[in-house]
Amino acid sequence: MDPTGSLTGAFPRIQENAFMGAIFFLLALAIIVAVVRIMLRIHQSQRFDVDDGFLALAVVTLCASAGVLHAAKNLIYVQVRLSLGLITAKTPALLNELLYYHKLEEAASVLLWISIFAVKFAFLFFFRSLIQRVRPLEVWWFVVVGVMVLAACTCIPLGFMVCPDFSSSFLKTCPASVIVQRETVYLDTTVCIDVLTDLLIISIPTALLWRVKIDLRRKIAIGAVLSLSISMIAIAIIRVALAPLPNDVTDSVWIFFWQFVEAAAAIFMVSLTAIRSVFGHKKAERSSRKAPLSQQYVNMETLDKSGSHGYKAEVGDAV
Repeated sequence: MDPTGSLTGAFPRIQENAFMGAIFFLLALAIIVAVVRIMLRIHQSQRFDVDDGFLALAVVTLCASAGVLHAAKNLIYVQVRLSLGLITAKTPALLNELLYYHKLEEAASVLLWISIFAVKFAFLFFFRSLIQRVRPLEVWWFVVVGVMVLAACTCIPLGFMVCPDFSSSFLKTCPASVIVQRETVYLDTTVCIDVLTDLLIISIPTALLWRVKIDLRRKIAIGAVLSLSISMIAIAIIRVALAPLPNDVTDSVWIFFWQFVEAAAAIFMVSLTAIRSVFGHKKAERSSRKAPLSQQYVNMETLDKSGSHGYKAEVGDAV
């Protein structure tokens, strides 16, 4: 009886061609949506804002991570099969390939976390302009930014904790039992930080819903953003919760696939939110031009005298 028979059925859950095909498909969509978003924002405001810069960083690092994963596409499967005991012959050539994969794995992890946190910061700076006249939310925004910086400084380099040795003797300094323990700590820590930071970002538009009087349609728009954010949390949990394979082996293919999905989906979300903002501003401008001149004068005078009215109008146009 083959003792590895049950393991063969558990892996791979994502075939190699499907893995790379989905990654490049998501990458293409992310690039298209991000470019459209940035072009519309520049056309509207005639400047390149901070959130646009973070979005560009997210796209660039996502492209780089796709390239690294493409270079490691065969070795990811080899590494998992070796951990499961499906490959038993450890030849010198195989050990060299594992060392090369170890380097690619850490590079892909760092790039994906940079992409994910760049989108988080893009969201924060996108919301910054909406809360400038509300002191409690401004203070909370700075608190969230501080937490986000600490979270990014933790998650991005944390993968090196699993095995910081990149020499040819890394298998001796990082035995399988140690790697399993460190991987568990790494995955549990990063998913908790990922979910926590998503909840902190969600708290800002949630506070806007309570503090600002806007119509039902715009509340639905903000609700859609919140729903997408919740879906990001679900992706993060799925990435880690379903990663374990038999014998305490982590499915690296599963981890990288869902982390890439999370990064790409985050780019979609922040891009679509900003595109919605651009069309909201354009609609407001058209409505203002169509209003009688006397009414426009009254509206401008009212907005100048009342910061809260101006704030409500700005938030309404942005969402």
